[in-house]
Amino acid sequence: AVLSLRAFYQGWSPPFRFFSVFLVIACFTEWFSLAWVRWLYKTEFWEFPQSNYWLYGLYFMVGFPFLMYFLTRLSQYTLSKKIGYLLVSVYFIFSFINYFFIQTLHEINTYNLILASISFIVLAALFFRHLLNKKEIIKLSDTAEVWIAAATFIYYLGATPLNMSLHYLTINNETTALILLNITYTLNILLYTSYAIAFLCKPKILI
Repeated sequence: AVLSLRAFYQGWSPPFRFFSVFLVIACFTEWFSLAWVRWLYKTEFWEFPQSNYWLYGLYFMVGFPFLMYFLTRLSQYTLSKKIGYLLVSVYFIFSFINYFFIQTLHEINTYNLILASISFIVLAALFFRHLLNKKEIIKLSDTAEVWIAAATFIYYLGATPLNMSLHYLTINNETTALILLNITYTLNILLYTSYAIAFLCKPKILI
């Protein structure tokens, strides 16, 4: 999250600033969720349920559209952009309804997570289609966009099947659910390491 602030003070294009906001939101969510379950849920002034599901649900609803917007802006094809903007709009509306009326803030919002995961995979794939059709030569390992899109694609391709079974396992087999969460945490490390590397590079497509 700290490295991503380069997008602001070095004048990177607006989509990278949206992506930086996404990373800051993700970082804050992780910190606050840990503080919540350990001590913040109960103080001398208030007492709430210890579960942090409400916080992650809020993160899914508010944070994920920033990443969707970034991936949408990567492609230069009009059709790809229209698909991306449609996915962002549909996701935001659905995630709002799901958060407050379907799964609610008292459960893990797996429906939002699954829809977002599929959207990320589609949008990253559309970017790679655009990349393959570019006539100019780009050194992929030095390109920030490629690191971000590739990491997002690989992570959600692996994590989506886990996310699809998470809701069922949380209710029926908590031990297996915890194992899957640990696998997801490992994938998370790889994901955010790639994001950090991206901000050590420079944008070459979005300039």
